[in-house]
Amino acid sequence: MPPSPSVATISNRPKNPKAESQKAQAASILDLAATEDAAWYPLHMVERAMQFILESQARAELRMEKWEARMDRVDARRDRWEARANATEKRLDKRMDAITKLLRHGMRMLAKTETKLAQLAEAQKETDRTLKALIKSLRHSPNGR
Repeated sequence: MPPSPSVATISNRPKNPKAESQKAQAASILDLAATEDAAWYPLHMVERAMQFILESQARAELRMEKWEARMDRVDARRDRWEARANATEKRLDKRMDAITKLLRHGMRMLAKTETKLAQLAEAQKETDRTLKALIKSLRHSPNGR
């Protein structure tokens, strides 16, 4: 268990001036109690300082419990977000797979269409040659007039 913080470091910002002066007084009393002059310091002052420290520690523990409860809620929200993100990712993966299949099928159809179009163009050229030959033969033939 880490050592408890000193009275002066419990809070960076005093909530009110009275609390700050009480902290300073408690710190000075504890410093004095640690010296040899402690026997001459009134016992009720040492008890008040100890009471203040205990109350401060209780408030700090309460704040820590609230913080831990908030962190638990944050963890639960993060877990829900991760579950939603994973579900969305799976849906997107399925859609991407479907789009990939459609593109492959479309490319195959396009290749077949291009092949058939090339065959049709070749057949059209042959038809044009035949038609031109027929027209030419009818122009030069004596039966065509």
